[in-house]
Amino acid sequence: MTDTKAQTNGVSDGQSKPYDPDDPETQRQMWRPPDIEQDMKEMERRKRVEMIMNSQVFREELERIIESQLSEGYTPSNMAALQQVTELLLPHATKQSTLRGGRGLMPVNDVR
Repeated sequence: MTDTKAQTNGVSDGQSKPYDPDDPETQRQMWRPPDIEQDMKEMERRKRVEMIMNSQVFREELERIIESQLSEGYTPSNMAALQQVTELLLPHATKQSTLRGGRGLMPVNDVR
């Protein structure tokens, strides 16, 4: 017969904490329905997206990208994409005030 080592199930890197059925967090996870768990994950994702959308760095980067696209020249597909982004992020901008008719792009001052 060959010698085999006994293997344990689960993570063996020593970083995970052992299973404790009396741990309150473990009990809460066991009783939480899957749809609530999914809702919690979605709430966390929305918080991250909101944090990015409200960041000054994101606004500055978006403005830089738009300005560079406009200065490099544009193709109809680039203009359509920029227009969609502008309308999405600037709901108060109308279709006439965005990129149509050779007018300039409004700066992204308030991304919400």
